[in-house]
Amino acid sequence: MTMRGFPFFIGIATLFLPINITIATIGSKPVDIVLSDLLLLCLFPVFFLFNRNCRSVHLVYFTLALLVYTSYCLLSILTYQIVSDGGAVAVASFLRSLRAFFLFFVGFYFYEKMGRKIYLWSAIMAVVLTMSLIVSDMLFNVRWPAPRWGGNLYSLEVYGFPNSPAFFYIIVASVLLYAVSIGGRLAVLSAISLLIMMCIIVLVGSRNAIACLALLFFVLAFMRLLSYRYAIFMAPFLVGAFYYIATSDIDMHLLTSKFHRSFSEGVLYGRESVWEDVMSLVMERPLMGYGYDPLTDNYQFHGTAHNQYIEYVYKMGFFGFVFISVLWFSTVRPIWKASNLEGKSKEDTFLKYILASFGVCLFSNFFQPNLTYSVTQAFFCFFGGVAASVLSEQKMMSAKK
Repeated sequence: MTMRGFPFFIGIATLFLPINITIATIGSKPVDIVLSDLLLLCLFPVFFLFNRNCRSVHLVYFTLALLVYTSYCLLSILTYQIVSDGGAVAVASFLRSLRAFFLFFVGFYFYEKMGRKIYLWSAIMAVVLTMSLIVSDMLFNVRWPAPRWGGNLYSLEVYGFPNSPAFFYIIVASVLLYAVSIGGRLAVLSAISLLIMMCIIVLVGSRNAIACLALLFFVLAFMRLLSYRYAIFMAPFLVGAFYYIATSDIDMHLLTSKFHRSFSEGVLYGRESVWEDVMSLVMERPLMGYGYDPLTDNYQFHGTAHNQYIEYVYKMGFFGFVFISVLWFSTVRPIWKASNLEGKSKEDTFLKYILASFGVCLFSNFFQPNLTYSVTQAFFCFFGGVAASVLSEQKMMSAKK
């Protein structure tokens, strides 16, 4: 890696590190930033390049969808704040949800500068994150070998632990699967990291994440992306990992407790009652919602609806749900289009794995709000921009022919 490419590698690294920093407090709500927010500093040079790339239809469609969504949300916030107070918190919550979408432009810019190196560097960072989660507990957790699985990154708390990062680890697992599939020097280390990440996902204790891990393998098998040639190398590590878990002094109380509660309280863990309560609020303001007013201001029992789609409808109403759906469609459509380009090398299948993880995310959203978790949102928005840039490159190459 050259010194010229080092800043771009650091930029990729910020997408894989689930760490947040509280910079202020509005009312009782903290204002947090995640490391990938630093990529927004790239917007200044990006906008200088925008006119040159305006021929990218996916970039134009995304920009229009973002403008419509932003305009509607501001109208929704203003409309609701006429009959309530606490507007500063609502505006802060809206800006927090909006910022990651601008990484679409950054992803477009990064691919222009880096090309397919983004795929390799992402695989390297997936390995680094996985190993860091284990080393963090070994060095900083006094209870080792009974660590807080996936909850600490060195001496720092993982942002949103346990449920939100547990799903983000599913995305990291898809990147590791990509690295295993392409072979090369990184493949064996990626295979080891994948097994470790699978153990972390299980031992975090999130039933949603465990189900999504199984679903990810099913989706990848359906897309014919699973390779079995490394199974002979992965099997001994898998056996060793389960032997270690079985024989070490690891506190399994969390998993056994959730297992028993699944039978006593149902698989949904009482979420259906939360959905019913929040939907009753939604039906009081079904069209424009509550203008990003915190759910706790109107429903004191939970800070989340435990459902991404209901949360969107609560915040913005059914009109807003349509606009945010169009925006996400504009974000992910380039990934789908770019992943289906013909004549691509094995290294170019990276976007197929990202598409698979997004499909799993759509399922997981029924049980927890993944797309309002800043780290996951930033990841998909960034690689949506990367895919748009891939399509733009392909279009220019076709025009030259």
